[in-house]
Amino acid sequence: MGCPCLDLDVPRLAKTLRREALPPVPRLPEALSYRRGARDLLLRWPELREVIPEAYERVTEAFGSSAQIVLDRYDDPEAEEENPILYLVVRTELEADGARQAMNRFDEDWWLANETGAEGHLYVSVEFL
Repeated sequence: MGCPCLDLDVPRLAKTLRREALPPVPRLPEALSYRRGARDLLLRWPELREVIPEAYERVTEAFGSSAQIVLDRYDDPEAEEENPILYLVVRTELEADGARQAMNRFDEDWWLANETGAEGHLYVSVEFL
């Protein structure tokens, strides 16, 4: 006979506990935002904590201080195995040509020489506001 006093929404409770149990991610800029499980990937791939702070700084230099920077997890819905990717998404109000020039500056000035530190787990993309 079950206890009628325990009417728990176990999936919701587990999700809440998991979210609250995540420790702060050291060395990352406070202004950085997170979407869909990005924090989980930072815990899974700690080497990214070395690359992201400087990538954040370099993206801000290239796109300007008004750019919003978000870490976002992407899972390919057609993949047979779990193989998540972490994106550093630059949210910008720049027009397409300005954003392309800014991305080219970021690539040439820093990313192309430093992307190996991301070990294939981090990509940079642009999202227009």
